[in-house]
Amino acid sequence: MLKNAFLAMCMVLMLALVSCEKPVAYDKTVQLKLDVDSIERFVKANGIAVTNDGTGLFSQILTKVDGTGTLEGTDMLTVTYTGRLLNGVVVERLATPDSLLYSSVTEGWRNGLKKIPMGGRIRLIIPSTMAYTNKTVGLIPANSNLDYTIDLIKITKLKTVKN
Repeated sequence: MLKNAFLAMCMVLMLALVSCEKPVAYDKTVQLKLDVDSIERFVKANGIAVTNDGTGLFSQILTKVDGTGTLEGTDMLTVTYTGRLLNGVVVERLATPDSLLYSSVTEGWRNGLKKIPMGGRIRLIIPSTMAYTNKTVGLIPANSNLDYTIDLIKITKLKTVKN
């Protein structure tokens, strides 16, 4: 009986201590530094030849094609892709071409896809600050850096209606 009372008291004390902790605020600058350090270690350990554009986004053009063009928020992108955590776990895959609205993809995708024209293939290693930040999304844990291989099959320019 005394043993149960002692355990209950310990649990109450533990809950009281945990509830006194102040929540840590999300700091994008600090998180970006952590992300870049992690990505740099990952690419070095795996011998991946990437370019860092200075924003924290690392890219490697896998299929280079001639062409130019600009992407706009209303463009529809026909793509296939595979997204992985840096530990290799696949968290997203689209093997059959499908269309996505350019403005609806993450900042990392928007910045990275500007580097290739239609028909290109790119590898983007995206810091969490340019992906899903400190939110868990599906199989992707909060503050996860992501490694995507994306085929940009087609860009469809949608006409905007002006009033």
